[in-house]
Amino acid sequence: MDGLQPESAPGIQHFLQWKSRPGIRKIGCGGPDNTLGSHYISQAVLQDYLTVDKIKTLLDELFEDSSQSPVNADRVRAKYLRPFAILLSCGCGRMIRHFHKHQGLQDTSLPFRSEPEDFPKSAIKNLFETFRKEQWQFYPIQLDYDMSDDLANDYILPITAKEEIGNGGSAILYKIIVDEAYNTLKPVDPTRVTTESVAANTFALKTYRTPEAQKYFENERDAFIRLRHGRRPHPNIIEFYGSFVRDGTYNIILEYADRGTLDDYMKNTPEPKTITEITTFWRNFFPVMHGLAHVHGTPGTASDGPNILLGYGMNPYGAPETYRDKDLETCHLQVLQSADIWSTGCVLSEVATWITEGIEKLLEYRRRRQEEIFKRSKGSITDEERFHYVSEVLDAVKGIHVEIRDNSRRNDLITPWVIERLVNGMVRPDPNHRATARVFLETSKEILSEAEWQLKQAMPNGPAPYPGHTVWDMTVDVRKRRAPPLSPPDQAIASSPHIEHIQEQATVPRRPSARYAQSDSYHLQQGFAAEPSGEEFR
Repeated sequence: MDGLQPESAPGIQHFLQWKSRPGIRKIGCGGPDNTLGSHYISQAVLQDYLTVDKIKTLLDELFEDSSQSPVNADRVRAKYLRPFAILLSCGCGRMIRHFHKHQGLQDTSLPFRSEPEDFPKSAIKNLFETFRKEQWQFYPIQLDYDMSDDLANDYILPITAKEEIGNGGSAILYKIIVDEAYNTLKPVDPTRVTTESVAANTFALKTYRTPEAQKYFENERDAFIRLRHGRRPHPNIIEFYGSFVRDGTYNIILEYADRGTLDDYMKNTPEPKTITEITTFWRNFFPVMHGLAHVHGTPGTASDGPNILLGYGMNPYGAPETYRDKDLETCHLQVLQSADIWSTGCVLSEVATWITEGIEKLLEYRRRRQEEIFKRSKGSITDEERFHYVSEVLDAVKGIHVEIRDNSRRNDLITPWVIERLVNGMVRPDPNHRATARVFLETSKEILSEAEWQLKQAMPNGPAPYPGHTVWDMTVDVRKRRAPPLSPPDQAIASSPHIEHIQEQATVPRRPSARYAQSDSYHLQQGFAAEPSGEEFR
């Protein structure tokens, strides 16, 4: 029969055995659940194997009779490499004679979803269906930046590793590794250089499967797109690379945060102690405020989907208005962006505790909150570490803020002000009494700017005498100083001078107090060289 091939020919046998080797085939994800287990052969591997000489050998075995006009091996390699491999896999290698006459059957026209007009007619039963099923192993889908594809179950995703790392009820989060040959998810960005291949090909895959999966998926996808600077990701927000839909599953591909959580960082890293370490930490942390302000300032991100830091139910950082007991956890909540402000304040409260007194104090802080909730609930709530009970800020929270004020290091020009000017305006039970993310962003800029100004005023003689070190860093003074007075956490910010104070400082730089200049400058003048502030975070 014209389309069949001599299966026992040495070259054909070698090809069939070669393509079945485990080292040749890569594992990918296929089917409606994107299950790891489908195999594919990359185009580069196929090109390495099917050289012009090998193709000539195969063509000689297929067309023993020279009158049958064998096709040109160079043309097959250039235009029909993968179709030829598929035909050999189907046992119909001789059909290449028909393929090479039609442009619509070239490599670039595949994969086929339906039978093309030029596809050869044959007495071989179900030839096209056999060809269609065999083609997928040679055509894993290219994952491109900003992709938004509706994929059939047949497509193989070039995801070579997949590990579940989170399950939030409405979605499952996976860590995935993408085959580098099929990964163009990251746009070219000279400011983000990744030298490690594994890191460059590692992503997070978020899969929605609930009855409202499409709604949540579309809301989150559209919000990420709106948050971009043009077509570029925002530097302080997890990057969104693309999305795809497949048979009832809705999937978003995101940046993988490979350095762990903030909680992991605080548990595994000694708290900063020198002025350089403390200032550097906050300089690197404060841009988070810019990310929050950018999210809140982007139209369509407030009510179309979940807030970015919103804590429902048992989340310890959840605002009072988001809390529901176990019997009401599934009730719909109408929550505004101010819930993110509360959550951010809670995170800052814990970070300030860690910086001031270390990880053991932070763990004690969490235990104190848990114990207070247990006591207030008369033993009905046993395992929660939230910052409020009903609509009141916990005494444990107010107490730790006093401790931070009283126990902060003398060389810490930032952390006490984080509590006074940020946290105490964020952790307020009434959401209407919390200022906006933009106000707190400007305040965080001022806190850092004022600290760096004070350092510069204390170094009139230039850099320290020892390259790479400072006298300040080597002789840390941990004597206690008087920190700023704390505003009552439950004070009504919207109607108090405190909000006017914050809003005024958002636009008018404040000269540091004389107390700082007099009490701290003699320590700074021992030869400390302040780090260049660099470009202020935008």
